[in-house]
Amino acid sequence: VVAAGVLLAAVDSFEIIITGRGAHGAYPGDGVDPIVCAAALVQGLQTIASREISATEGCVVTVAAIHAGNAFNVIPESATLVGTLRTLLPATRAAVKEAVQRICAGTGAAHRCGIVCTFGEGTPSTVNTPEMAELTARAAVKILGQGRFFLAPGPFMWGEDFAHYLLRVPGCFFALGVMPPASDSYPMLHNDRYDFNDHAIVPGVRMMIGVALEALTHFQNV
Repeated sequence: VVAAGVLLAAVDSFEIIITGRGAHGAYPGDGVDPIVCAAALVQGLQTIASREISATEGCVVTVAAIHAGNAFNVIPESATLVGTLRTLLPATRAAVKEAVQRICAGTGAAHRCGIVCTFGEGTPSTVNTPEMAELTARAAVKILGQGRFFLAPGPFMWGEDFAHYLLRVPGCFFALGVMPPASDSYPMLHNDRYDFNDHAIVPGVRMMIGVALEALTHFQNV
């Protein structure tokens, strides 16, 4: 699978630490519950993608883990949320981070909690050079056949370190399928049922060689 232009999303992580005041679970009025604040924050963060960012711009806000407390009858002092942001455009990336900070500040104030939000900057969007994407597509048709090559219907929200190379030199990132021919579905990455299909290695190596040869021919004729 390949496409010219934006193929994969920019990736950022976030950590949100919510500080309240611990108390006995039987006397919630004596404390400031960070778990209630965390629950409201999870709900609020979902409105960024659904209500602030255009559906055509591509945006994912995922809270992937919540850590708070360790006893059934104690309101903890703090709660921590961690997750990932996925965006396609630099302007959207900045807008989403601003929205996260704003929602954190407002939700914390509403629930009398202190909130500190920090971001971990990951990879930028993976943007394929049109010329190199076309070259890769030609190689794929020659090597794999027309029926086994597909143009991506649109960007995917994965992230890829290869994006850093594309900021500096023309290139193309392509995706290689690993689902066995007899299967109707296959687990995605980051799934505990995922198992790399060794049979994908041979077409993968053939593609890398084929793209290199196609590039040599192309640039010799330019």
